[in-house]
Order: sequence, then structure tokens, then C-alpha cells
Amino acid sequence: MSVSRVALAALLARLQASSQFAELQQRLRRDRAASLIHVPHAAKGALGAALAREARLVWIARNPEVAERVAESLRAWSADPERITLLEPRSSLPYERGELVVDESAGRVWGQPPPGG
Repeated sequence: MSVSRVALAALLARLQASSQFAELQQRLRRDRAASLIHVPHAAKGALGAALAREARLVWIARNPEVAERVAESLRAWSADPERITLLEPRSSLPYERGELVVDESAGRVWGQPPPGG
């Protein structure tokens, strides 16, 4: 059974042409980080996909279910859904202080090709 995906990437042009989006991009270039917590939930996938067109985007979710929903939303809005990578959740307990070990997830993130590359 094949899964059909909705392709919404073409709708991002208006968002990317807005002055507010340009201001957000400038802030990201300057500060290298931004929070999307004050963005309406329904708009987060579109905004994330628009930002990810020109730069690598890391989205941190509170649990695996939310992470899967975010990944699906980003895939729907992305021009290249194969670039969306969902990393495995950490298996530590809350507030557990583990040993310092080499983080495999970091290696996988850095191993992703840069946008447009």
C-alpha cells in the first residue's frame, strides 16, 4: 500500500516574502536560535519548513508522539520530505545523571547534508 503525501511547499512563497519572516531570518542569523513557542500551533510546521529551506533546523519535542506529529507536518510542508530526519528518543530517566558518553545522535545530525548540498 503506497502512502500519498500532501505537498504544501508551493504555498510557502507568500510566507517567505513577508517582512516578518525576513526579520525572523535576520534574528536567527544573529542569535543562531529562536523559539517558536508563541507561534500558533497550526503554523509551526509551515514556518519550520520555510526556515529549513535555507538552514538546518533542529526541532526538540517533549515526547516521541509529538516528535512524530511534527515530523509529519514538516514533511507535508517541505519541498524535500526525505530531508526530515526523526532521531530516536533518549532512553534515560528524568533527572538521571548518566556518564558522559559519545552521543550517537549528534553524529547523525552532523552527518546530514547541508541544505542545497
